Amino acid sequence: MTKKELEQLYKYLISTNSVPVLKYPKAFVYALLDGDEIVYIGKTISGIARIYSHMKNKDFDGYAILDHNSFCKDEEYFIEHIKEYESLVILLLNPKYNKTISTQEHFCTLSVLINEYKLSDNQIVQVIRNAEEYYCSDKPYYNKVDVFNIINGEQND
Repeated sequence: MTKKELEQLYKYLISTNSVPVLKYPKAFVYALLDGDEIVYIGKTISGIARIYSHMKNKDFDGYAILDHNSFCKDEEYFIEHIKEYESLVILLLNPKYNKTISTQEHFCTLSVLINEYKLSDNQIVQVIRNAEEYYCSDKPYYNKVDVFNIINGEQND
């Protein structure tokens, strides 16, 4: 569905005080698209209305939905961990409108790692040299499991 079609549907639903009869899942991770470019990744447990809310402040002309089947078979598990799934997709794609990630449970910045793990200068150097970096808004994030393995000498070269 294009942004124009989405706007038309939204205006119609507002004017008629209707509830969409379209079959969208209630919980999903979504991508806002500008042509072929993914410009934003978000999550919702409130259904398609969340995408409508972006029409005022983000420039996009389409969207894609990733429901629980894109990540796991268990819908309840997906809903419990939707922040982690959203964060993973943001870090893999680094869309221009995303400025941070929802959770730092599995991925976090170096400053969080330094505070959480009380890293020494030598360990910080090890992490920077050996850990894979994932980016959101030009800020590097690190996988906590990888960092733990690096500082405990368990990395694979």
